[in-house]
Amino acid sequence: MRFRGSVLALAAVTLAGCQNPGGQTTPGGSLTTEGTSVNGRADEAAAREQQPRVREILQDLWDQFDVEEKPPLEDKPGEATIRACTLGGPARVSAWAEGTQLRVAEETDPELEAEQAQLVRAWLDEHGWERIDNPAPEGDPVTYHRNTDGFVVTITPWGDARVDLDVQSPCFDEEGQRVG
Repeated sequence: MRFRGSVLALAAVTLAGCQNPGGQTTPGGSLTTEGTSVNGRADEAAAREQQPRVREILQDLWDQFDVEEKPPLEDKPGEATIRACTLGGPARVSAWAEGTQLRVAEETDPELEAEQAQLVRAWLDEHGWERIDNPAPEGDPVTYHRNTDGFVVTITPWGDARVDLDVQSPCFDEEGQRVG
C-alpha cells in the first residue's frame, strides 16, 4: 500500500500538472512560499472561484455510490485546497482541488469496492469525461478522467473497502487566466 501511495502522489503531479504548495502557514493563516505571501494573487482567486463547480462534480460522483447507510457528502470530512500547478515555468499557476473518501464496507471487500469505483467511472464515461493514461503499473485500479472544461477527477480504490475521489479545477495563471 505504501508503494501505491507514492505512485498516486507522483501520478497526481504528473497527470494533473499540480502539486500541493510547499509553503508554511503564518500566524494569520495565509500560506507563504519561501517567505513570500501568496494571499490576494489572481491565480488563487480564479482557482477559488472554481470551488462551487468542483463541489458540484464531487457531489455528482458521490451520488453514484450505491451502498447502504452512505452519509451525505456534507457530513464527510474532505480536503479542499489551492494546488500550485507546475507547468514548467517560474510563473505562479494555481488550481482548486477537493477530495473525499467513502468506506464501502466495514470489512475488506475488494469486489464491492471495485463495483463502487466502476459506478463512478461509468457515470464519468456517460457524461463525456476522457480517461487519462495511468502511468502506474498495469493493473493499478486508479483512474484519471478529464472533461472538456479542464476539470480532472481521480478515483482511487484502496483494496481495503475505501474509495477516494479527488476533483481538481483547471489551472489559472497570475493574470487569473486559465492555462494548460
